[in-house]
Amino acid sequence: SPELRGRSAILSAGAIVPVPVSNDDPVDEVNIELVLDASGTAKGNVSIQLRGRTAQSLSESFNYVVGEDRVNMLRGVVQSWLPWASVDEVKLVSKEGAWEVGLTAQVTIPGFGSIEGKEGKTWIIPGYDPGKSGTLAGMYASKVARESALNIDYPIQYRVKRKTKLPANAKVERLAPAVDQKSPFLSANRSIKVEGDTLVEEFVMNLPTGTVTAESYRAFLDTVQTTDSGFLAGVRVRVKP
Repeated sequence: SPELRGRSAILSAGAIVPVPVSNDDPVDEVNIELVLDASGTAKGNVSIQLRGRTAQSLSESFNYVVGEDRVNMLRGVVQSWLPWASVDEVKLVSKEGAWEVGLTAQVTIPGFGSIEGKEGKTWIIPGYDPGKSGTLAGMYASKVARESALNIDYPIQYRVKRKTKLPANAKVERLAPAVDQKSPFLSANRSIKVEGDTLVEEFVMNLPTGTVTAESYRAFLDTVQTTDSGFLAGVRVRVKP
């Protein structure tokens, strides 16, 4: 399970060893395909494949949550990845009882292209919250310093791919810089490119469970703040001459 990343195991002989980590281990995966209209509203499709503790919890809940209650629960899952989206339609695509949970949705995100400046000639396309619905610093590093160790009990591990089709005649003026963060605490990557009239991005996060000592906390804080800034950086798009 991806939940085991960062944890230790006790062998039969009594030795404590870290659980081996492979970059090929499956994590939560989200694919987002949006079309941005002339008003700045984005509409499109989302597919989500969940693994680990969240998937197991959802799978168990399907035994007793049905009908509209289940639909609302699945909407909540989508909005945990896209907090500002209105979920127009959502559907479970995995089999009940499966250890992986898959769903698809149609979403609308008003104001996804936010106007920059008074003239409204350029928009900012937002990045992605590294904590899915918030920043890493807000979740784990709200204090400047600590006297005790910080325990990270729940990992954040995902791969989000997002494609945004721009309005007619729109032109990307400034891309957000790529992110390639590797530290003892986490690894994070953001890639970004333009393919024709489409902005293509990928966000990969691996913050495993573990303990950050009080002495290492300042370095951890610097790492998560740098990651936050890189993931949240927007893309400037010119929509009017």
